[in-house]
Amino acid sequence: MGAKWTGLSNETLTHPGERIRMQLELYQMTQKELAARIDKSEEHINRIIAGENPITPDVAVGLEKVFPLSATFWNRLQMKYDEEKTEIERISNL
Repeated sequence: MGAKWTGLSNETLTHPGERIRMQLELYQMTQKELAARIDKSEEHINRIIAGENPITPDVAVGLEKVFPLSATFWNRLQMKYDEEKTEIERISNL
C-alpha cells in the first residue's frame, strides 16, 4: 500500500523561527534587542531563527510579552512544525 499524499515536504516545511524573523522585521527590532527583552542570549535567538533550536514554552512566554501574539500561538506553531516534520520523516521511511 502506498503512502498517502499529505502535501508535506522538507521544501515546504517552515520552522517557526521564520515567524520570529518576520516579527523582528515588522517591529524593526534586532535579534539582540529581542534577546535582551526576553532574557535569552542573542546566540539562542539566532539559533531559533535559523531553525536549529525550537521555540520552548519559556521563550513563547517571552515572545508574548514582546509581540501581540500569545504564548499559546507560539507553542502551537512549534507543535505543528514538530508534527509535520515527524510526518515527513515517517513518510520518507516508507
